Amino acid sequence: MSWFVRRALVSSACLATLSLGACGDDVSVVAPPPEPAITSVVVSPGGAAIRVGETLVMVAFVNADSGAVRTVRWSSADPRRASVTANGIVTGISEGVAVITATSTVRAEVQASATITVLPGPTVRQVAIVPATLSLRVGETSPLVPVVAADSGADRTVIWSSVDPSRVSVSSTGVITALAEGTAVITATSRARPDIAASAAVTVVPAAGVRSVAVPRRGWSCSWVSSKHWPSPSMPIQVWRAPSPTVAMMRVLPPCPGSAWS
Repeated sequence: MSWFVRRALVSSACLATLSLGACGDDVSVVAPPPEPAITSVVVSPGGAAIRVGETLVMVAFVNADSGAVRTVRWSSADPRRASVTANGIVTGISEGVAVITATSTVRAEVQASATITVLPGPTVRQVAIVPATLSLRVGETSPLVPVVAADSGADRTVIWSSVDPSRVSVSSTGVITALAEGTAVITATSRARPDIAASAAVTVVPAAGVRSVAVPRRGWSCSWVSSKHWPSPSMPIQVWRAPSPTVAMMRVLPPCPGSAWS
């Protein structure tokens, strides 16, 4: 090939591309710079223990060249035990162990993991009632106190109930009221753990005061008077009076009839 032909070919090549480093007898091409490399990924913390319902923020550190994409993708090996969001927030779901992994979005083979142990959530361990036994007169009230042994942060509220509310009623705050003679069992059940409960035995005895069950004789009269002590300040008492004003008898129920008993 003559020198003139070779020179013409080289000139045509110079005009066809701008990526050539020089136009002359020897042609060289400049290679593009290498892409920034992802070296490694490190997660923090490298391992942790959380309770059911608790959360943990994890952080991924990506070692890479300047200009590299440093984003990662989070995943959980067992989402039933611990879940993780796209931002690395881990939540304890159930008791057990889960491995949380951060993977480079540029190089899937570059990743790091941490083992998360999920412990049981705060729980109620035992319930007791103070006092466990007591005696009341009809119409009296008394508070019962629940004693709940539980982990920090656990729900310590209880639900009150009476097996015989016609004899002893109980409020939502544990205040009992004696309504009729007999016995009743009051129960405090953990709201968080319905399988854990405690009971108190309540005995109701007759109210204090003068009481007679004798049937008045013919000619006696009946009237109502207010009682300050028994069975309650709002409940009246029957007063039966004989023709002689010095003789009187009191009883509680039934109400005065329309005429004297016979």
